[in-house]
Amino acid sequence: MESWNWDKGDTIFPVWAEFVKKIKDLYVVFGSNDPYCDNVSAEEVFQEALIDSYPGADHGLGFDQSYADTLDIQKEIIEKVKKFITE
Repeated sequence: MESWNWDKGDTIFPVWAEFVKKIKDLYVVFGSNDPYCDNVSAEEVFQEALIDSYPGADHGLGFDQSYADTLDIQKEIIEKVKKFITE
């Protein structure tokens, strides 16, 4: 098995590039404040994917200053995932 030389400063998407080849449909969700994810890399790696980047959300798709906003975004994501897997 190939070993990844991954630096914390790198985005996560290059690591996932190999897995994209094995998956039929993709739905990628991340926060704009996630230090490991960005829109440009996501669009390059996941060219055929549905991509949602939530403004201000962190790696855990939460907001530091607002528990209510975190819950709202989590509910929205759950509904979108349910719709994605049933269509």
